[in-house]
Amino acid sequence: MKRGSILCALASGVLLATLPATAETNQQSATVVSITNSPAAGENALSDAPLRAVTYLYSIGIQQDNVLYHTAYESAFENAPPVLAHQPVQVSRKGGVLYVTLPGKRTVPMTIETHTIVNNTISRSY
Repeated sequence: MKRGSILCALASGVLLATLPATAETNQQSATVVSITNSPAAGENALSDAPLRAVTYLYSIGIQQDNVLYHTAYESAFENAPPVLAHQPVQVSRKGGVLYVTLPGKRTVPMTIETHTIVNNTISRSY
């Protein structure tokens, strides 16, 4: 029984050690081209409901090759992070989410609202 538990723990450790290496293989270069502040839902609503944390929504345009992604970013801070201002970033796309790796190796998931092919102006919403 002990032997089985030890083998299971070792196998789990090996699998966990290889996950970070495979997660960053499809990273591609992109550039943040626009940041606009979007109004937060229910920010100015008056009610008797308990107070909730205020969140700020940003619409961020990220261009990768000839595709322009319009993404949503939610933050607890009123000002957008300065590391996003017209900066080159690394991105990887999985379904309707664009994973943006910022300088300093911080990865932020951003929901893709639409994407447009810049040359042919084809647009698709999610």
